[in-house]
Amino acid sequence: MKRIDLVPGRTEALMWAAVAEVSLGGTLFAWLIVPDAADKQLFGGSGSIGALIVALVTVSVGLVAVVIARRTSPTVRWGVALPCGVVGGVVAIVALGDLTSGMFSWIALVLAVIGMEWVARYLSRVGSSKKR
Repeated sequence: MKRIDLVPGRTEALMWAAVAEVSLGGTLFAWLIVPDAADKQLFGGSGSIGALIVALVTVSVGLVAVVIARRTSPTVRWGVALPCGVVGGVVAIVALGDLTSGMFSWIALVLAVIGMEWVARYLSRVGSSKKR
């Protein structure tokens, strides 16, 4: 029977991607239920909701990329890691703007940023530690 080698860091990246998905989805759901909460955000209602939707799609692609990272080229991995990191920065700006709104959704957004950056970090490093 062939032993399956574990990929170091993949479990953590998958866990943080799931945390980011739940955090972004929960915040988006809350903002759609209470439109006044979204209107108090830094980018306004439409801009902040749009940023969260883009972040949800980006993290979803990142989650799939983490699962198949060993079978893809470095170009594909970096093509997913860079947008994930950049969109994570945009979500961080939304979270900072949420500090002044009096809402507590910034906590979920900070968790989402950590998750997005963890996925980007994993995808950028997964091919560099191959055995020769």
